Amino acid sequence: MGWDIHRARHLNSAERRAFEDPAFVLTRFGLEAGMTVLDIGAGTGFYAHEAARLVSPGGTIIAVDESAELLDELRATLPEGYDATLVTIHASAPPLPDGIENVDLAVLANLLHELRDDASRARLLADVRAVLAPGGTVGIVEWKKEPMPFGPPLEERLSAEEISALLSGAGFALIESFPVGEHRLAYHAEPVR
Repeated sequence: MGWDIHRARHLNSAERRAFEDPAFVLTRFGLEAGMTVLDIGAGTGFYAHEAARLVSPGGTIIAVDESAELLDELRATLPEGYDATLVTIHASAPPLPDGIENVDLAVLANLLHELRDDASRARLLADVRAVLAPGGTVGIVEWKKEPMPFGPPLEERLSAEEISALLSGAGFALIESFPVGEHRLAYHAEPVR
């Protein structure tokens, strides 16, 4: 499926930031200078662009997306002036592409509900656990499972209990969960060692 460029650019809009602030989320997940962040389903860079600011100087952003068009937009709109390395990978996940390792924070924002079954979700979380550096964590942002006039259909959304069960099943312990605006929840988890 091709992306209409105007629709794609809305993904990074100020309007969206009013409802879902990536700086707030990534800071709360503990992202800081020098870290390596893996953004799975990076799209046009809503989280990757903010990660570039937070991991500078010396950090790395690995942006994975199944759409080459969205990754082109991510690269074209990456803010200048940050000292971070950007690596883009055109691939579907799961599985994660080979060669990814030593990740300090893996971000799965608005992604788990897109995977249509728990087996795919469990596989992705297992892959994420395998690429984390010692002390690395995963940060998930998902729509609340509540009726609202926009966003994915209610039946596609995951409840907090479902996400907690997926994390536990993949060997993660929840560090915290917190609201992201009115419509989403974030989950920060670490591997059980």
